Amino acid sequence: NLHPFIRLCVKCAWISSVQDRPLSITFKLKPGSNFYPDVMISRNAPAPEVDYLVWPIVFKYDNGPLLLKGIVHCSQLK
Repeated sequence: NLHPFIRLCVKCAWISSVQDRPLSITFKLKPGSNFYPDVMISRNAPAPEVDYLVWPIVFKYDNGPLLLKGIVHCSQLK
């Protein structure tokens, strides 16, 4: 039953778009970027480099406080 999940997603999108300062959602993360544990959670074992983004990093506004850490998959190979 996906109905409650879909309703929550739509509500979140609506609230984030009508704010005076809209939420800042960071999707720009290139493979090989540094892993920053203060704004990222590793889906696997933490490593110095990020392989890909699983879930975006959410800030209250551009250059604002962190609301939700992003989830990343770290590269295990050097």
